[in-house]
Amino acid sequence: MAIDPSVIAAAVGAGIGAAIPAVYGPWKTRHDARVQRNEDLRRRRMEVYMAFCGAALDYRRAVLNQWYVRARLGGKDAAAQAEPAVGEDVRATRAAAWSRYYEVFMLSSGPVSAAADAALQSAAAISGATPARRKELSDQVHREIKSFAELAATSVRTR
Repeated sequence: MAIDPSVIAAAVGAGIGAAIPAVYGPWKTRHDARVQRNEDLRRRRMEVYMAFCGAALDYRRAVLNQWYVRARLGGKDAAAQAEPAVGEDVRATRAAAWSRYYEVFMLSSGPVSAAADAALQSAAAISGATPARRKELSDQVHREIKSFAELAATSVRTR
C-alpha cells in the first residue's frame, strides 16, 4: 500500500507547526519578560528622577526662606525662637530630598547620582552663606538640578 505524498506533506507540516511554538514559545516568553522588566525599570527611574528634582527644588526653597528669615530677624537663634516652623520646614524638605536622593542612588550610579548629590550639597550651603554667596548658590542649585535632569534623561528616553 502506497502512502499518498500529500498525506506525508500534511504530517510533516503539522509536525513543524507543532514544533515551532514549542521551541519559539519559551524564548518569546523570556524575551517579552525581559522587555517588560526593562520598561518597568525605565518608568520607575523616570518617576524617581522627577520626584528628586521636585524634592531638591523644594529643599532649596525652604533653605532660601530660612536664610531670609534669619537675615530679617537677626540670626539663627532669633529666627529659631520667633519662627520655629521655618526650621521644621527645612528639616522636612531636607529629609524628603535626601530620601529621594537615595532612591536615585539605588537606581543609578556614577554621574547621575553624583549630580544629585552636588545639588543637595549646594542647597545645604545656602543656609550659612553671605548675601552675595546666597544668590550664587541659589543659581548653582538650579544649574545642578538641570544638569542632573539632563544626565538622568539619557537613561529614560525611549530609543
